[in-house]
Amino acid sequence: MEQQRIAEEQRISQERQRAEEQRLIEEQKALYEQQLLEEQQRALEEEMRVREMQRVAEEQRRLAEQQRLAEDHQRLLEQQRAAEEQQRLLEQQRAAEEQRILLERQRVAEEQQRLLEQQRAAEEQQRFLEQQRAAEEQRILLERQRVEQQRLAEQQRAAEQQRIAEQQRIAEQQRAQEQQAQSPIP
Repeated sequence: MEQQRIAEEQRISQERQRAEEQRLIEEQKALYEQQLLEEQQRALEEEMRVREMQRVAEEQRRLAEQQRLAEDHQRLLEQQRAAEEQQRLLEQQRAAEEQRILLERQRVAEEQQRLLEQQRAAEEQQRFLEQQRAAEEQRILLERQRVEQQRLAEQQRAAEQQRIAEQQRIAEQQRAQEQQAQSPIP
């Protein structure tokens, strides 16, 4: 029962590990798709920005040259600030995502280490049980040998007693024959 429970725990742990790996793959896929969408969004925004710049440039050409240059300069500064702010936010998002991925990998590694330690403990328990079983088998074998030796010794004692009794019987017969031979014949 203990081995079945350990095997079941190992199976459940392996299932959890496979599910965790699948979840990480799905998250990486979602991250890639999100990054692709962001790239597409940036390309679309860039195209829209270019179109807007062209429209503004056409409108500004109808205005006085000095006013056009001043407005264009101001617009470019605002776009640069907006782009810098957007870039800063994107860098923060990327850093946060990288940190999250690193923490998740660390958690998975710790879980794998815990599972390996459980497996080593189970193997050590199995080796201990094997040693106990071998010791018990050795004890049973020695007990059987002792019983067999005792049985053989009993047989030897019985055979020796039978041999002595037979010798006594033969000696008694010889004495009786000798007494009979010495007795006078009537």
